[in-house]
Amino acid sequence: MTSTQLFNKSQLIDNLDGDVEFAESLMGDALIEIPQEVVKLQELCKGDDSQIIHLHAHTVKGMAANLCASKLKDICLKIETAAKDNDLKSARTFLPELEQTMLMTIEAIKTP
Repeated sequence: MTSTQLFNKSQLIDNLDGDVEFAESLMGDALIEIPQEVVKLQELCKGDDSQIIHLHAHTVKGMAANLCASKLKDICLKIETAAKDNDLKSARTFLPELEQTMLMTIEAIKTP
């Protein structure tokens, strides 16, 4: 897996029309918010409300997409799709990959 699959800082800055300061602010927020949202998604997956799991996975996917963290976005899409299909067993099987990807993404964001 390439580092740009985890986090593409250049693309983020390009998407923000070169606003490096705003990109840095988003990155700082992501270091706090993404782990919190992943923990919340993991907790939701312990329950049986596929609609709320679908919606929360969609939210985390959007955060990852906006941050140019494509691998995290992809795993959230898998959880989102499984939950939308009411297949919570499959959604739950993706949780270890979600956690590992989130941790690697956080490290990639921290890397200068």
